Amino acid sequence: MLDVGGGLSPCTWATHRIDLLDFDTASQHGSYKDAWGDGEPRCVRANHLKMDLCAGPWPYPDGFFDFVIASHILEDVRDPLHVVREMARVGRAGYVETPSRARESFSKERLFGLRRAFGRAPDIGWDHHRWFVECEGTHLRFTAKSFLIMTRSEFHLTRREFPRKLTLQQGSLGVFWEGQITAEEVLLLDREAREEDLRRFKREYVATHRARRRFRFLLRSG
Repeated sequence: MLDVGGGLSPCTWATHRIDLLDFDTASQHGSYKDAWGDGEPRCVRANHLKMDLCAGPWPYPDGFFDFVIASHILEDVRDPLHVVREMARVGRAGYVETPSRARESFSKERLFGLRRAFGRAPDIGWDHHRWFVECEGTHLRFTAKSFLIMTRSEFHLTRREFPRKLTLQQGSLGVFWEGQITAEEVLLLDREAREEDLRRFKREYVATHRARRRFRFLLRSG
């Protein structure tokens, strides 16, 4: 089992790791308090490869691993398409998890406009992440995050639309795959296209959320 970019929160079940961090740095972090899995880590120093995930082919044969896990790394790297291709090449199955696009578009704080006017605009998603990630089945779509999401409320999800913070399910994207996983970059070549993409996502997500709330209300009242 290969852990891809587990960093300071590696998967304890993985027998191998590939990461930009070295073995000692990853191993000394809080006794794996944020790690995936349970029990003692299975990966030993000899099976920890320090490597830039985007720098080229990984030094593993095709289909070498039974399972590959990539948890909260694809939204960070500069070339997620390369990482996905290598995962699909060296693994026979796996699991990918990233923040959902909704979570990356959500401002947890109320009164965003007022806070911004006083120079203390709250974060929308995580400022160090590079990509919005969406999926259809086992096909991932990556859209570069844009500063435009900070400029107007029509571009991001607010506490007005979501009085409670997003649930864990709403905030995460998880994909199990077997045999193949694919990816593409969504290219938005000008400001108008980026603005429309932000509007479209918010419009569709809010409409879907409201429809689900109405459906749950009808079920309870019926």
